[in-house]
Amino acid sequence: MKSVGRPRTHREELLRAFRIGPQDIEANRAGRLGPGQIRRLRRNIWINALAVAPLILAVVLLAVLLPHRGVVQYVVLALVIGLFVALLWSWIRGIRRSLRAGVVECLTGPVTVTRSRGGSFLTVRDKRLRLWTPYWHVGRGLTYRVYFAPAATMVVAMEPDGWE
Repeated sequence: MKSVGRPRTHREELLRAFRIGPQDIEANRAGRLGPGQIRRLRRNIWINALAVAPLILAVVLLAVLLPHRGVVQYVVLALVIGLFVALLWSWIRGIRRSLRAGVVECLTGPVTVTRSRGGSFLTVRDKRLRLWTPYWHVGRGLTYRVYFAPAATMVVAMEPDGWE
């Protein structure tokens, strides 16, 4: 049976999608990260590490299990491991810098969403930012206030601007 209640607004849908509350948006409007965003960023460090660690382990196991063909094989495997470690370090460094600074910036304007192998990205006023929530929550071409952590270039919250 369908629950009866007031329909959820797009603003409420975005809060839920970003897993934040009204206190986070209030902090963002004042130029700061909110408490829910700080918790989520800290958790994101571990999530990134846990996501990349199995890939690194798989490459190491591949190096051990493959028949030894020579130096080129080891160089390629070392480069792949180095790439994964550099990627992980870059993500973690950006998140830690964002946490230390504790600030957000706001851009207002129409947005576009693009997806690539590296994830979903949102562009507003010619600035490309990593989208921290599933892309289908964002209305393409609609005007939003987009709050992002500048050190990580990651969108931490959004709210409709003037249309809801």
